[in-house]
Amino acid sequence: MSIKKKKILRITTVAGTMNVILKGQLAYLNQSFEVIGATSPFYDYFDEIVSREGIRLYSVDLTRKITPFRDLKALFKLIYIILKEKPDIVHTQTPKANLIGILAAFLCMKKVRMLSIVGMPVYNQNNIKGKLLRFLDILSYRMATNIYPNSKGLLEHYKNMPAARRKIGFIGNGSSNGIDFNYFDPKSISSEVLNEKKKETNINENHFVFTFMGRVVNDKGIKELIDAFLNFCDKTEYDNARLLIIGPLRDSDDPIPKVYQNFLESHPKIIHVGLQRDVRPYLLLSKVFVFPSYREGLPGALIQAGAMGIPMIASDIIGNQEIIEQTSGILFPVKNADALANVMKDIYTNAVKRESMCKDVRQKMKNLYDQQYYWQSLKEEYEKLLFNKPEKNKFEISINK
Repeated sequence: MSIKKKKILRITTVAGTMNVILKGQLAYLNQSFEVIGATSPFYDYFDEIVSREGIRLYSVDLTRKITPFRDLKALFKLIYIILKEKPDIVHTQTPKANLIGILAAFLCMKKVRMLSIVGMPVYNQNNIKGKLLRFLDILSYRMATNIYPNSKGLLEHYKNMPAARRKIGFIGNGSSNGIDFNYFDPKSISSEVLNEKKKETNINENHFVFTFMGRVVNDKGIKELIDAFLNFCDKTEYDNARLLIIGPLRDSDDPIPKVYQNFLESHPKIIHVGLQRDVRPYLLLSKVFVFPSYREGLPGALIQAGAMGIPMIASDIIGNQEIIEQTSGILFPVKNADALANVMKDIYTNAVKRESMCKDVRQKMKNLYDQQYYWQSLKEEYEKLLFNKPEKNKFEISINK
């Protein structure tokens, strides 16, 4: 007689989170639990997630923006799913999924309501929208039973927040999924594939390539990155410098100004390759990885670059700090294009510094962010919550602390 597995419902706002950021995690957990997913309808991703992870997946129309009627519809859909499936744990990730998913689980009186925080929220307290977003975030923290920041910097921040501090947990050494170091291995890419990417990007052995990877939006520091690069790239001594940008240009999600979009499309030394399923060969074209983001949780892009043995430059913010300080790299003041340009020029001319930054960076990353260790830690957290009844958390209406 087989023992019935405990059931876990994982909710994300967009299917890309499950398909890319959580890749492999749900299949691993599905060996020990019955894992069900719920996310927004992106059917190319749906088929891939279901096939690879081996889970059942529900379509829920969740959006990143404030969309009251669609949000209410998504809430009712999630309540229906929870009542139908009767999960033992509801675990949400990303802001809108955290709010709607945790609210649905709270209304259905689920005992374990896990909420993952993957970035530092920024609110404009001078307008109604900013105040509303802060209210809704704190509301979701009040309704959750367990809260998991994905970096040590976020952990310290939320430990001081009355709505969250008694519910805080931490998985492994942070991140959302760890890294598969067998996949992110410089030796995993053949010379044929690398040569193909060189032809595609018009990059050759003589070029010095600075690379960024992530969504091409304001919050990722794209304006500062382009400004810093333009500061020196046309000077004779930096003539072979190139800027490679890997990631989708978002027109509706915090878009960069049109002038910077034009640079991506037409500047002869800036190469934008868009969203890529396999970023490894592009990373191997790089001399230096640059990550000027304004706010992060624990950026997977930095870990992936380090796993490929690439020197790193990053903005001095939560998430970036702990990766750079525990491995190697250079931090610069956030939103400061001049400071970034100076660091880029210095590392361009200083081969000894680049070599020292590369030394042991892959092994240091592996010691901290190995995927199997993260998955095992998450599995153990689920087991702890399932088989040791969690302390009942009182839902507090007041959020003005």
